[in-house]
Amino acid sequence: MRHEILLFSDEESNRILNNGNSKVLLLGGYLGYSNFGDILQLKGAIKFHKEKTGLEPIIICELECIYDESYVEKIKRWFGVNGIVFISKNNYEEASLPGLTEVIESDNINNLHLYGGGILNQNWGQLYLDIVSGLFGYFDIKSYVISGQQLDNKFIDKLVDHFHIYQPTIVGTRDQNSLELLKSKINSVDLQYSFDDTTEVFLDIASYHNNSSDEKPNTIFLHMNTSSYTVGSEFKAAKQTLLDNIGRVIEKYPTHTIKVLHAYEDQRFSVKDTLESIAEMEDDFPFHEYVVVDIAKLALEYNENSNPSKQAFNTIRGVLGLSSSYHTTLFLNFLRIPCYLVSLNPYYVQKKAGLGNPLSLDEFIIQPTITDYSKAIEERKAWINKISVLFYKSETQDKVMIGRNNKSKTTFSYKDDYINKEILLNNRWQKEQTDLWWVSAEKNKHDLEWQKQQTHYWWEIAQKSLADFQWQKEQTDHWWQIAQKSLVDLQWQKEQTDHWWQIAQKSLADLQWQQEQTDYWWNIAEEHKKDIAWQREQTDHWWTIAQSNSMDRDWQKEQTDYWWSKYQEAARDLEWQTEQTSIWWKKYQESINTPLLKKVFEKIWTKRKENKK
Repeated sequence: MRHEILLFSDEESNRILNNGNSKVLLLGGYLGYSNFGDILQLKGAIKFHKEKTGLEPIIICELECIYDESYVEKIKRWFGVNGIVFISKNNYEEASLPGLTEVIESDNINNLHLYGGGILNQNWGQLYLDIVSGLFGYFDIKSYVISGQQLDNKFIDKLVDHFHIYQPTIVGTRDQNSLELLKSKINSVDLQYSFDDTTEVFLDIASYHNNSSDEKPNTIFLHMNTSSYTVGSEFKAAKQTLLDNIGRVIEKYPTHTIKVLHAYEDQRFSVKDTLESIAEMEDDFPFHEYVVVDIAKLALEYNENSNPSKQAFNTIRGVLGLSSSYHTTLFLNFLRIPCYLVSLNPYYVQKKAGLGNPLSLDEFIIQPTITDYSKAIEERKAWINKISVLFYKSETQDKVMIGRNNKSKTTFSYKDDYINKEILLNNRWQKEQTDLWWVSAEKNKHDLEWQKQQTHYWWEIAQKSLADFQWQKEQTDHWWQIAQKSLVDLQWQKEQTDHWWQIAQKSLADLQWQQEQTDYWWNIAEEHKKDIAWQREQTDHWWTIAQSNSMDRDWQKEQTDYWWSKYQEAARDLEWQTEQTSIWWKKYQESINTPLLKKVFEKIWTKRKENKK
């Protein structure tokens, strides 16, 4: 990773890099682009090291941020430093650079301070991890302190991997959600709540501010940022939300003066702060007269040793603010001006939660509330005391030979030239694309002519096929009608078959029952027949006894009459059974007269006879 980034410096910075003093590399939100919050975070980090550690600060900026030959000296003046290292992934011809050369040799810098703010996320996180990795490749970093960070849940795993490799001395987050997220993922690093890295600067400016409650002017502050990281790709929807929010504020305060806060001075097309957002809203922006306060410019001119630079912020006095910026919102609250942060994506929802004001916009408008940060400020003081002793100091400084890289070289362009080049390249690319599409369109035109001819040809075939289809349809309809009639006949035949089958099934059941009845009564008759034979034997037996023994004739006669009556009854039963058998046999004969059933029953009867045998 050593040569992923290249280091460049001006002559004075190169002397600072080799002066033998203990130094600290300051890397964070400010990479040379003038964003209000990033500027004051870096000034806060410089103030901390000058007052607490005594280390000489070397600030890290992107080489591509330079827009003219005086920009390097401007950065030094704005931040009160003498040492700047510019980084780039590109290797430039030194003759094209504005007084810069590649860093070849340096004191071995042992301290790296990654100051705030919301940079360790999907938008910029990988860029910063690559820069840190490159700096570790060049220098023997012994103390790696991270402060004032807001962390992204979707980037946390990459960050944890980075921590396992480079082992920060301590990590501080500016919001509790980030701290809890980090604690849930890693326990091998000292994790703390540091609050925001602008805190000391904001307190310093606020101490010179006079927004007392009895003299607040009737002023509403508006700040808008419609860059992609704030609103995503849906500018139209975001624009409408911002206009709706502004409408609700001015409905409550219709006579108040409007001041707009411009917090990001940058000519890159990707940056759209307040003035660019107003321009994109065109005539939808509801005010024709408003005051612009360039707080990015005020931040650059702020100097802790210059009271006028602090008093310049007194132009920011009013009753309420509506902002798309975390640091603008936090700053106005420090100035005792209630400010509401508009959050249009999860990144800003987390920012809003970190600021500690859960009110909805409507609730806020009804009762503007200043968030109390006294507890967070006390925790910040404890954080400052803790990290003051964590940076490494050495009496002697070893040298590191960085050496020249062997990357192919290109010509450096100032930021505005680079942007113009980008526009030119885009225009050239668009022309090339237009030419390509024109050739493609001509070819498509020829293809369309051929397709038209083919369409006519196939249309004629289709018309002929249509006539054939008509004849086929008529034939189909004709045979369909015949099939429908046949279907009706088949339906009738099926119904008849079902009807006679049900009758046959019922007759079969009746015959079965009759057969069972016949068998039942035949068995009874057989039993009675046996009884009559026995009675006859008994009669003969007793008659013989009577004759032979000359017993009581009367008694014998009574017995004979009794049994004779029994016999007569049995004879009558047999006669009734015979009649019943004849009746059922006749019914049976009638039921089997149909040819089909006759065959069925003959088979059944024959089978039964065989079974009886």
